[in-house]
Amino acid sequence: MIESSLFDKIKVNRRLCLKFTSPSMTGISDRIILLPKAKIEFIEKKDLEENQDQFKKRIRPFKKLNLNVYVLDFKENIDEIIKRIEDDNLEYTLRKYQNYPTEFIKENRKSSLLLDMGLDKMVIGLMAIKDLFFDAFAISKVLIIVLLRVA
Repeated sequence: MIESSLFDKIKVNRRLCLKFTSPSMTGISDRIILLPKAKIEFIEKKDLEENQDQFKKRIRPFKKLNLNVYVLDFKENIDEIIKRIEDDNLEYTLRKYQNYPTEFIKENRKSSLLLDMGLDKMVIGLMAIKDLFFDAFAISKVLIIVLLRVA
């Protein structure tokens, strides 16, 4: 239905669409889109019966971080959302301290990141996955293990 159509259209354009759930944070976006040149976008599937205030509250944390959240409410809107994502020229550039761990992941078949809080482990991992998936075509499946809660 809506989700399978979204996955198919994203995949055709050499993008990666991940279904994301977070046991420690409610209200996180339904889909994460990984694009070439380290672009990461979020798509929130809106339930038409959901209260507008509840919905705005769920996407507020993303907006505070200046992250793009696209709202998908009808199957017919998928092409429009993909066009808006492609028209967005924002690019993410790794910080200097993120380059070494990203390259380490890409060069080692099995690896883990044991870094201090706030060093963007998720960004480092996703960037390595993006490079290995889209640029090197070295992987087709990924297992990401994260903590249920951070104390």
